[in-house]
Amino acid sequence: MLDNRVKELLNQQIAKEFYSAYLYLDFSNFYYDLELNGLKLKQDPKGFCFGLDAVFLSNYAKCEEGETVVDLCTGNGIIPVLLTAKIPAKKIYGVEIQEDSFLRAQKNSKYNNLEDRVSFVNGDIKEAATIFGAASFDVITTNPPYMIGQHGIS
Repeated sequence: MLDNRVKELLNQQIAKEFYSAYLYLDFSNFYYDLELNGLKLKQDPKGFCFGLDAVFLSNYAKCEEGETVVDLCTGNGIIPVLLTAKIPAKKIYGVEIQEDSFLRAQKNSKYNNLEDRVSFVNGDIKEAATIFGAASFDVITTNPPYMIGQHGIS
């Protein structure tokens, strides 16, 4: 009985130490390998991270060669970055309202040498027609964050 209690306490201590170490890890210079054409993506594991839904969406987006694409609620730019390897778009834009995510998306584009094909705008999707002009895109993608209850930005 005592042995089980000692094991339990040890496991709790190990878990606490691991979690404490995780809180102090610096992910600011870490890029995740997307395993597609050498593309990599920086994201903040302590913040909002992309999920499989973004990867699936990038598989279903279609366009013709030379068309222009906009991704609304682009976050860290995962969808535009993936789309560069999957569709023959002339230009892909991403619109993101949160400045930190927008800046991360710009860094991702630069890191992957995609600045000629991908551009990001820090703005509200409600202003997209004002920012770009009406009917400026051939394809629109969006994967807005979905939150339950009172989560997210108010």
